[in-house]
Amino acid sequence: MKYKMKMLSLVSLLTAAVTISGCNAKQGSAAAKDLAKTTANSSKAADFVLKALEGDDVSLESYKGKVLLLNVWDTWCPPCRAEIPAFIELYDKYNSRGFEILGVAGGRQGVRAVESFVKDYGISYPIALLTADFYQAYSPLESIPTTFLIDRHGNIHKKYIGARPKSVFERDILEALDI
Repeated sequence: MKYKMKMLSLVSLLTAAVTISGCNAKQGSAAAKDLAKTTANSSKAADFVLKALEGDDVSLESYKGKVLLLNVWDTWCPPCRAEIPAFIELYDKYNSRGFEILGVAGGRQGVRAVESFVKDYGISYPIALLTADFYQAYSPLESIPTTFLIDRHGNIHKKYIGARPKSVFERDILEALDI
C-alpha cells in the first residue's frame, strides 16, 4: 500500500508534466492538431522496467523479437480514450503474428481509476503505470497520447504525438511486421 501511495504521488507529478500541451483545453484547436505528428525514427528504444497492473514487471526485454506498440495515455484524456478500441482490435488481430501492445498509464486519477477503466473498456493487452525513469527515458513526451512503434530489433520505428486513426497504426504495424 505504501508503494502504491508513493507511486500515485509521483505519477500525479509526471502526468501534469506530460499534459502541458496535449490533452488540454486546446484540444481540437489548430494548436492541438499541430501536435498530431508522426516521426520516423530508427534510434534504439530505451530499456524500461514497469509494474503491470497485475503486479508483474514488464520490460522492453520482455518484448524481444516482437513488434511493440508502446502507448502513453491516461484515463481522463479524450483522445487517449478514443484510440483504445482500435488498439484492442489491432492487438486481437495481429497478436498471433508477433505484435504486442503495452499501455503506459499516467494514473493521475489513481490506480483504481486505471483498473476500473481497463475493465470497463475490456482492454485485452497489458497496462503498466508510468514511472519517473520511463518518463525520462522516453522524453520529450510533449503530450498524451504519445505512442511509439518499436520494431523486432528494439528500434523506434515510429513515434506518434497525438491520436491517430486505426488505419495509420495498422499500416505501420504491418510494415514493421513485414506482412
